Amino acid sequence: MDPLDPADYERIKPPKKGKPYPYKCRICGAPAAWTETFAARDRRHRLVSWRICEQCYRDAGGTM
Repeated sequence: MDPLDPADYERIKPPKKGKPYPYKCRICGAPAAWTETFAARDRRHRLVSWRICEQCYRDAGGTM
């Protein structure tokens, strides 16, 4: 798996009150809070943006 670059991810719009994030992290399966930017997705030639959770984002060196 490619190493994550925190600059390639942007925060997902928060869910409505009382609802969980509708996406799962591609690494650990936890609710995802970050989604891949269109530019990062296009560099990898993927149709679907990858999503990651807060913990995986922090582990990759990202700051909130």
